[in-house]
Amino acid sequence: MQVYHTKAGQIELFNTPADVNIEIEDFDRKVITEDFNQTVRQALSEHIGPSFLGKSLIFYATDSHADMVVRLPKEASDNVCCPVHDDTVNNITGASDRPSLLRGRYKNEQLPKTASDRDNRPCRRG
Repeated sequence: MQVYHTKAGQIELFNTPADVNIEIEDFDRKVITEDFNQTVRQALSEHIGPSFLGKSLIFYATDSHADMVVRLPKEASDNVCCPVHDDTVNNITGASDRPSLLRGRYKNEQLPKTASDRDNRPCRRG
């Protein structure tokens, strides 16, 4: 089995038993791939987007996941019809510059329509 370690930037090979037990509730936090997130984005696009009423808040697992969550809808809009305003989809996390200002804009202004924020559900450490 190949495992990519994002912090080290390396792929490690492991010999695994025939049966591998994975806790499904933690799977979405541990396995973050662009293909999976693209599939999720496509499904969400039927329910949320710049042309829909209301706003959407998408939670992410890591900062690089947040970047992907923001980038994919922007790329999809550029490829499908016309480019959307850059502020339409934003990352409003603590890693952002002035996160409280961005959260206030999300709450009180027209844009962003979609924002990503850190998933702060308690994590089990094994």
